[in-house]
Amino acid sequence: MSESKKISVGILGSTRGSALRPIVDAWQQGELGVDLSVVISNRKSAGILEYAREQGIPAIRVSAKDRDREEFDREVSNQLRQHGVQIVLMIGYMRIVSPPFVEEWRGRLLNIHPSLLPRHGGLMDLDVHRSVLEAGDAESGCTLHLAEEEVDAGRIVLQKTCPVVPGETPESLKAKVQELEAESFLELLRNPREFLDIAE
Repeated sequence: MSESKKISVGILGSTRGSALRPIVDAWQQGELGVDLSVVISNRKSAGILEYAREQGIPAIRVSAKDRDREEFDREVSNQLRQHGVQIVLMIGYMRIVSPPFVEEWRGRLLNIHPSLLPRHGGLMDLDVHRSVLEAGDAESGCTLHLAEEEVDAGRIVLQKTCPVVPGETPESLKAKVQELEAESFLELLRNPREFLDIAE
């Protein structure tokens, strides 16, 4: 895919952004059909910002102080537009986005959830994996989906699964699912037009 055809991707994250690392590795090796244009976080100390800067990717912190959700999201959208972003990925983004933000990026705003939605929706981090274990599920995994106004809703783009083995803990299951999250993002970003309706 020529450089002019590559899709511009923006990343929203609040944590270490562990799933970003294999994405950056693949991007640097020319394996993806996208360019990583900007990483935005609501947390000044987020590890994902530090990592992005180390890799030469523009990294911006947008403060939520004294701003309501819509005002904050307007600033995030401004930054995304300024960097020419076409697809937005939420990687460990610990905020619920506002309806106007969803509307602006509808069909191009993706979130990943560490379960096989609709099972265990509405939970976060280790609570998801505890719920899987308490339910006695034989398998778990992750769901890459389009974000909608309703949390953990939206069209499922792809899912990846892993077995839940005897002796599994929330921490061990989280580690397995995080690997699947990175694989999901990579599958999407190798050929995003296969999954999303993105204009040429």
